[in-house]
Amino acid sequence: MIPAALGCPDWDELTQRISKNPDEIFPALFSVVAAAADAEDSAAKEILFTSTIGLGNLAMIVVRRLGMKDQEFPLVKCGGVFGHSLMLDALLDSVVASGALRAKVSQLKISPAVGAARIANRLTKSPAPARTHGA
Repeated sequence: MIPAALGCPDWDELTQRISKNPDEIFPALFSVVAAAADAEDSAAKEILFTSTIGLGNLAMIVVRRLGMKDQEFPLVKCGGVFGHSLMLDALLDSVVASGALRAKVSQLKISPAVGAARIANRLTKSPAPARTHGA
């Protein structure tokens, strides 16, 4: 499924493309792996499971280092992998819930770029602060 989805005739060419530009290849692979996992492909499920556990563990390291394990805080999932795989989302939520019981997990509703543009728009519409002249 992977070579076909990326327009590669075989694994050798795919390996060459990965070595030349992994940032082009790996994001495109996620949807293929997620679809295969949803279709009960055992290798794809293992890849998704292992990757999700790793991501959740990284999040929990940050939570612990910030001393937030027992605090209530928002944990917002942001990025291209979220919202496309029920398995990934549910498993990540489970890892977070087991390590930070009071975390409020949600998915980012708008992209960071849209949020920044909205803030910039509001700032341009705000009245300028009054200037004071020193004595």
